[in-house]
Amino acid sequence: MNKQVHELTAADGHRIFTRSLVPSDPRVLLLLFHGLHEHSGYYGAAMDSLGEAGIAVFAADHRGHGYSGGVPGDVGSNEAVLEDAARVQAEARGIVPDVPLFLWGHSYGGQLALLYALRHQKELSGVVLLAPLVLVPAYISPMTVRVARLLGKLLPRLPMQPLGYDRTSRDPRVIAQLESDPLYYKGGIRARTGNAMLDGMQEATRRMEELELPLLVLHGEKDETVELACSRAVTERAAGSDKTLKLFPEAMHHLILEPEGPEVLKLIGDWILERIP
Repeated sequence: MNKQVHELTAADGHRIFTRSLVPSDPRVLLLLFHGLHEHSGYYGAAMDSLGEAGIAVFAADHRGHGYSGGVPGDVGSNEAVLEDAARVQAEARGIVPDVPLFLWGHSYGGQLALLYALRHQKELSGVVLLAPLVLVPAYISPMTVRVARLLGKLLPRLPMQPLGYDRTSRDPRVIAQLESDPLYYKGGIRARTGNAMLDGMQEATRRMEELELPLLVLHGEKDETVELACSRAVTERAAGSDKTLKLFPEAMHHLILEPEGPEVLKLIGDWILERIP
């Protein structure tokens, strides 16, 4: 398998850092959208597992994340990140042409994957969402939303609500890794990023019924970061007939970093391969 890193340049000059893994005879191409504050480095085991199954994976660091350009934790806007993803797709297609294209998104990355799918359905063969953040969480009050909207305009880089990365996994080794990782942004969610997330939740809520692609949604029932209602809503409201919701009773937020990770990866790989010619 061929592992590489790529540095692309966005339309506005931002640097987009991307990891890729391409097997010798790829059967599928997968674009991966990571979660808020993390980076593509957390998907190395996933890329290896999928690569063994013949799936080529391209995973970019969102702007303001990992090795990509920008202020740590500041994505700018969803549209900017989605335009970056289109550049990554073009790069990937130059390397892996003429195979089915799937998306994978986790948490905020699940929101982004859904929004990207709604813009590119004719180019895609399916979508995998892990704990997609598509509804405003119940623990965020309407007043907090109004304040976030105002501060997003006045002080866009202001750190606001903490993300609580200690609720990512029940595995203490994962929490220790996050704690020691200098590329993992540990500050509060920046006001402009919060606004981007709210914009995405509103669009996802408005347009879920437009999704016609095969859909696999996975969620840990002990997730304290993204409510299970998000995954239920996407699965119930998507228009396609090929849709599956799989729950993991003991798992917390980041399924592939939980003890169930190998089971999750096999499920995803098998599901994708069952949907290609």
